[in-house]
Amino acid sequence: MKRKYFLNLLISVFLFSSLNAFALTPKPVITAFKPASVIQGSENQQVIIRGRGFIEGLTVSFKNDGITVNSAEVLSASRIKATITVSSTAKTGYVKVVIILPDTRKAVSKKFLVKKKPSEQPITFKIKNNETTLSWDSKGFAFARIDFVQGNKSIAKIVENSSLLTLSKELIYNFNTETWETDYTQFQDFVAGENLQINLSLSNSRNTDYQNIGSITAKALIHRFDTIESSQISLTSSFPDQVNKGGKINLSGKALADFRADVSIKLPSKFVENVRMTTSGTIKDEYFGPKLPKGSDFTLSYNFQDEGVYIIEINGYAGSASLNRPVYVGAGIPIVPLDNYFPKFDGSFDLATFRQEWLALINEERESVGLNAVTLDPILNKAGQGHTNDMKANNYFGHINPQGEGPQQRAEAEGIPEGGVVGENLSWGNSVLGMHVGLEESPAHEANILNPKWSRVGLGITLTDDGMLIGAQEFGAYPGDMPLAVDTFEDNGIILDNSLPTSYSKNETVLISGTVTKPGNRVVMFFIDESNPDNRIKFYADITDGKFTASVEFTSDQVGNYNVGMVIDSGQSYIYPIIVKKLAMPKLFPVRVY
Repeated sequence: MKRKYFLNLLISVFLFSSLNAFALTPKPVITAFKPASVIQGSENQQVIIRGRGFIEGLTVSFKNDGITVNSAEVLSASRIKATITVSSTAKTGYVKVVIILPDTRKAVSKKFLVKKKPSEQPITFKIKNNETTLSWDSKGFAFARIDFVQGNKSIAKIVENSSLLTLSKELIYNFNTETWETDYTQFQDFVAGENLQINLSLSNSRNTDYQNIGSITAKALIHRFDTIESSQISLTSSFPDQVNKGGKINLSGKALADFRADVSIKLPSKFVENVRMTTSGTIKDEYFGPKLPKGSDFTLSYNFQDEGVYIIEINGYAGSASLNRPVYVGAGIPIVPLDNYFPKFDGSFDLATFRQEWLALINEERESVGLNAVTLDPILNKAGQGHTNDMKANNYFGHINPQGEGPQQRAEAEGIPEGGVVGENLSWGNSVLGMHVGLEESPAHEANILNPKWSRVGLGITLTDDGMLIGAQEFGAYPGDMPLAVDTFEDNGIILDNSLPTSYSKNETVLISGTVTKPGNRVVMFFIDESNPDNRIKFYADITDGKFTASVEFTSDQVGNYNVGMVIDSGQSYIYPIIVKKLAMPKLFPVRVY
């Protein structure tokens, strides 16, 4: 009896001791790694494993054939220092890490990451202050030869005792060509949008014995203009020259002059997006639209969704650019020049020829994005020519003349039809092409060129005494000119089934139908009277299964000029000129021809 009791006591003591040991050592848990990732090819990389329940005698393993654990030291119950070597061919991705205690209990984590080893590029490039800089490892050689190759075109640059090559944007006068040039001018025969190869060779002799080190391939981009008027704008944040797709700009500063509150951003697609700046001050709505007063702080935030070149422009309230800077999005290299595209004016002035040249450039730009061509209008020609002549005669450059008249008033004085609207671009340069490209490079002016509502244009061109050209583009839309495209109100969630008429007749019913892409109960089509903006005629159409049909009919007392807009339920809309005429078009009857 005593022996049995003693044996039971021993068993109980043993079980109690064992259970107590488990109770004193909690189950191991892994909570974090520092660093949380390594790259292929890392040797003797220290990794701190954090958690709890770690004791001496444990083992650490990384479940990846390319990872070797050189050592594992328990620093405390919550920290382990592991030293690992990762082969250059180790499988990338998240790795299972397992810790096993002497009593076989274990902890598992899948939060440790193996990253792909970055490829070693013989040449890298970056963009700073809108200048492209290439860098490389000189490996102790005195000379580097950089060859830029695209197809059968090749340009070589030799650099001595340096591992950097910066292509400068500084203008230098070339007496041989009688033009101002930059370092980018030499690449004028390269094609933007196509790849180029950049080769690196090193030597200790300037002319011989170059050893080929390697090359990179990148897409050639156009090197854009940039300007910042320090007397008008003060930036308190850095301006990013190059960002990745999906990257963001957060630009802040102070207005040292009156600004237009909407920043114009030209997209890689050529279209322009207007983004409102934020400010702690007050934005006022005045003649040219929302105004950010002098002395105001401002912030601009924008996400770059596509690869290519964006142009960001902050304009003074009168229209000139206070800041115009490109942002290169993606991996392209800006190298093809824009500054040598303009032939020098040769002194042979032919207004009719210049107008036709400029009209062709305008329509080439519009048609490249699917817009209608515009036609030359004699009234708008007269308005534009009168303004460029006046600017020369009175030594000024601006949309408002000394009499306080703007482009709309000048066009009305020349006799445009009632209800016609006008938008003006002004430029100067040493050629028609130079004036036009200057406008294309300004997002605010490009937006005017690519405005879908324009149907006609007038062009004024005047030669100054110093051999420069002053140009005016007077874009116009007259009531009834042309129907509006089916996607005119797409931003408001409305897609029309057919083009929208801009000419109506009294007592004539017109059915307007389409599809909506945004939620709502009804489509509102409104017409604002040109002579009395408070007079608004509205037509409503209920939305059923994403479709609508509006019945539009004007009465005899509603003849006149209007601006039309469309919204779902309520909100803002761009408006376009239309006309309601007294007489309907005569009906056509079939006639038999003998």
